[in-house]
Amino acid sequence: MITKIKIDAYSLKILNQLNSNPKISISDLSKIISRSKPFVQYRLDSLLKKKVVERLYPLIDLKKLGYNIFDAFIKTKGYKKEGELISWLKNNKNVFYIERLVGSYSIRISFFVKENKDAEKFTQEIMDSFSQEILEIETYPISSLIKTGNYPINGISSKIVKEIFNETDSISLEKKELLVLRSINKNIRKSILEISHETSLSRKFVKKTLSKLEEKRVLNGYALDIDVEKLNLIHKIFMLKLNTLGKVRLEKLKTYLTRQKEVQIISFYNLNKIITIEISIKNNENLREFQINLLENFSDIIHKIEVLDFYDEPKYSYMDEFLSEL
Repeated sequence: MITKIKIDAYSLKILNQLNSNPKISISDLSKIISRSKPFVQYRLDSLLKKKVVERLYPLIDLKKLGYNIFDAFIKTKGYKKEGELISWLKNNKNVFYIERLVGSYSIRISFFVKENKDAEKFTQEIMDSFSQEILEIETYPISSLIKTGNYPINGISSKIVKEIFNETDSISLEKKELLVLRSINKNIRKSILEISHETSLSRKFVKKTLSKLEEKRVLNGYALDIDVEKLNLIHKIFMLKLNTLGKVRLEKLKTYLTRQKEVQIISFYNLNKIITIEISIKNNENLREFQINLLENFSDIIHKIEVLDFYDEPKYSYMDEFLSEL
């Protein structure tokens, strides 16, 4: 059972500033909310300890490093038989995200491979290994993923929409540059001096490398995830199955979704004419209103909507295992 947490005006201000700039310093936070640095540090530590802020992380684009990203939606024969499958997926280094769902799909996983054909081999390996537990696997290459920074919480807003996996050109990084990337992936709030000490690289090199990673869009900014259920919100996933991918209407849908305060993450699977939307809502009335408004504006391109409930998140380790072996 999830413990609901009440946050006061100061913690809300800290959340809002972190949402806009996850790397903001304690000193700057202190000035903005007009409280001492120890006070701000204590409140931030409390938000992290209570898992209101689930994680602060860099948006690293694996496509820029020559990998392809896929989501697989798995239908199982029953929840009681999922344990061994989940354990197997958690131990697979290509799988960086697992969430269990309630609805027409039981599990969604995110994974990366070098070649598209490797995705087919991987999903077939899952089917062969767990044929008694799995009914079906639907695997979709991710065309792009958007983090909106939106939350339906008064006092929290975001001015920056961040998109990854939408570029096809890749670059090669030297081992020293990958060491910097590994360090920032562990903790985005490290200073250049701290990264320098950890990697035994000069501050000048660290600063130059971070600038390069941002310029080449390997590093597409930084983000935080808020556990909305602890703030008395409900997490849902909309799967939109489209009947067309007309560029103009698709762009309008994209713009519309990024402006909705309920929408946090949008994943595009263009080859399959599918979009998933991760939203937070207060109650079923808000859910119905969101769906009605969506259909009123885009019924011409939306063929079907499936609503999935989020159950839990057995694994999140984006880039951790990948970078640890470089």
